[in-house]
Amino acid sequence: MKSYLKTAFIFAIQAMIISLVMCSGGNKEWAAKVNEQDISIEELNRYYYTHHKLLLNVETNADVDKIAADPSGLRPEIQQSVMVSIQKKNYLDSLIAQKLLYNKAMKDSKIDKLELETILEVQKLQFVGNYYLNKILKDEINVTQDEIDKFYEANRERLRQVPILEANERIKSHLLSQKFAKKSGDYVKSLVDGSNITKKGFVEYEEKALKDSEKAKDDKKQDKVKSSVEKTKEPEKK
Repeated sequence: MKSYLKTAFIFAIQAMIISLVMCSGGNKEWAAKVNEQDISIEELNRYYYTHHKLLLNVETNADVDKIAADPSGLRPEIQQSVMVSIQKKNYLDSLIAQKLLYNKAMKDSKIDKLELETILEVQKLQFVGNYYLNKILKDEINVTQDEIDKFYEANRERLRQVPILEANERIKSHLLSQKFAKKSGDYVKSLVDGSNITKKGFVEYEEKALKDSEKAKDDKKQDKVKSSVEKTKEPEKK
């Protein structure tokens, strides 16, 4: 995958992973037991490789293993976030901690469970959409060296203190991000335009909300008038 994957995208899969772990069965070879729940070897590997393929913008488990064996070649901007989690033992420790936090949150009576479930649903919608767009559009988006050179020349003053190789990487990432935003926006628009969508229910909902709001204002005005009239009728105190 390309380097335009966002931090929020990675955060979303973390939440998805934890929710999936909660629903996993305990009949497999396990990597860890967390109170009454198991994390199986198969689950650990599946979550570990999926997470790092997204984070590292690579395609295969073998690519992840190669980086794990020698992470020194990682780009500086992602080195810090990867150096710890790329080691599977550390990733398991993180998964255990997140699982404990998840269980604690779900059992805490002070936490609004409906709001928590809504957060998971929203993240699921965002993650699946972003994942799908990246999968179907990644091969259609490229940045040429000529485009990089033109951008550099147009922004030479801003980039003059940046080493040339680092500047090239930054420019490429920026241009990829721009192209992806444009391409994905066009794709979503075509999807919406080609679908049978009606928002009559929402229109009626807003009309009712407006009427209710206007009625509430009128009632408040009438209450003020009524209160004022009643005050004028009160006998003066001697």
